[in-house]
Amino acid sequence: MDFKRAVCTATLAMLALPSIAAERDPVCSEQLQEVAGSFLQANGRRQGGGDDRPAISSACKPWPGKEPYTLGVFVYDGIAQDTRRILVALLDQPRSTVVASYWAAVPSDAIETYREGIRIDTARYQLQPGLRAFGVDFSTTEPRYQYGGYGPMRTLYVREGEAIRPVLSGMAIASWRLLNDPWEKGAEEDGPAPEIERFNSTIAIASTRSKGYADLLVTRKSDQPGAKPTTQLLHYDGRQYPTPQE
Repeated sequence: MDFKRAVCTATLAMLALPSIAAERDPVCSEQLQEVAGSFLQANGRRQGGGDDRPAISSACKPWPGKEPYTLGVFVYDGIAQDTRRILVALLDQPRSTVVASYWAAVPSDAIETYREGIRIDTARYQLQPGLRAFGVDFSTTEPRYQYGGYGPMRTLYVREGEAIRPVLSGMAIASWRLLNDPWEKGAEEDGPAPEIERFNSTIAIASTRSKGYADLLVTRKSDQPGAKPTTQLLHYDGRQYPTPQE
């Protein structure tokens, strides 16, 4: 794809998918950001010159469990130039402690998506008695292929004692594709108007189980008249669920 086409495709991506900026969860308070930073430093996660900078983006939301905790997602600059790092944490604000956590490096080419919006999904993902998952959505408008792209990407996590673990990663909850080629005549101004098909995906808990976890029913709906929704049943393999196919 040439530069002009790339710019036009990126513009289409922003028009095709509504921004979730208005839906993003509030930035974490200074106190919670300090709690997260102190936790990382105390555990040797962030050390060395220049590695004590605050999070470049964050979001917090009340924990849906009985405990008065807060879920927090914090994005930090990475040590390597091509990475960023994410802390997903369950925080006890009154005691200024981190109860459970997950720490991982992510590619830096998604940095703008982390700045644009983070949404914590606390729908009732009851995977087994006493175990409820929660989701984290990162917004993105970056095209993933020539004639389409993805919207927010969701990861589901579960808490296991002092650890938080992803069980479903990289699910697109919105996507789009072009139904025609606006550049087929070689110039955007002479080509046809773009026709865009938009998709939205939702997750429901199925009545069946695999390896002790409830199966996930993913429904994908198109905005095209007459289009029928498609469904996929995701089975837990003992470690994680597969990413839904498009």
